Amino acid sequence: MNLRILILTLLLPQACSFLNPLVTEKAFRDYADQHIGMDIDYLIARLSYSPTTSLSLNNGLTEYRLEHTYQSTQSGKVYSCEWALIANDNSRLVESWRYISEPSQCMHQYFYEGAW
Repeated sequence: MNLRILILTLLLPQACSFLNPLVTEKAFRDYADQHIGMDIDYLIARLSYSPTTSLSLNNGLTEYRLEHTYQSTQSGKVYSCEWALIANDNSRLVESWRYISEPSQCMHQYFYEGAW
């Protein structure tokens, strides 16, 4: 019985740290999807990073370019992601988003990635 508890105690942290790199790219997509339908002015005021540029599109939309940096606490690797929120000029609501950099550079964490 004590051996089972010891094995579980030793393996559980490794299993959780193994799963985190598998979900961080999807976590970014989920994070970006949360912005759809929200007011762009509220988001700009609320986000910890402001748009680097904004570009008026021909179809009544404006693209707000953003940068997102994530550093893995396990590997120390830094991911730098450029992406954009696309908002309707009349309603000021975010209608979609898109990657500017490679999707593999866009990381976000679901949960804590460090030691227990």
